[in-house]
Amino acid sequence: MAAARSMWLLAIVLVASTMQFATAKTHLVGGVLGWTIPSTRTFYDEWAANETFAVGDKLTFVYSTGHNVYQVSAADASNCDGTNPIAKFEGANPTVLLTEAGEIHYICEVITHCSSGMKMTITVGGNGSAPLTPAAGPVLPPKVSPPAPSSKSAAAEVRSTVIMSVGSLFSLAAAALVL
Repeated sequence: MAAARSMWLLAIVLVASTMQFATAKTHLVGGVLGWTIPSTRTFYDEWAANETFAVGDKLTFVYSTGHNVYQVSAADASNCDGTNPIAKFEGANPTVLLTEAGEIHYICEVITHCSSGMKMTITVGGNGSAPLTPAAGPVLPPKVSPPAPSSKSAAAEVRSTVIMSVGSLFSLAAAALVL
């Protein structure tokens, strides 16, 4: 009887942990505009204010050649200084995985692009919750994912996540029945 309870508790914990990944979202930075010199210097901060970011979400920066994405400190973002980046994303249309809650700052380090408005601060909440106050201490760079999937491969990614989650549930149910 105790083994069955333990198995059900384990199943509940596993289901709850897979739900976090099923709710992760990919944000296309700047919406239809993408990552380019905007018409106003506050465009990207205004865009970010209308989004909700959580740990596990991804940011996809879509841009033409002649741009890049640097993650920088708050002071460096304010000064448009890319000389000491936390992380550099210089490949075509990078996707960045958000791994920590708190404020994260991005700029385009190319010539005057940042001072022309290619910079943004986002606030990442923990695991789909409301945004959290950033903790004191070092900020680790986010993990880099491959370029943004096409809509067909994005749908396939969602399907595979759902299939894996459902498959995990069936496996746990079968294991519980055996015990």
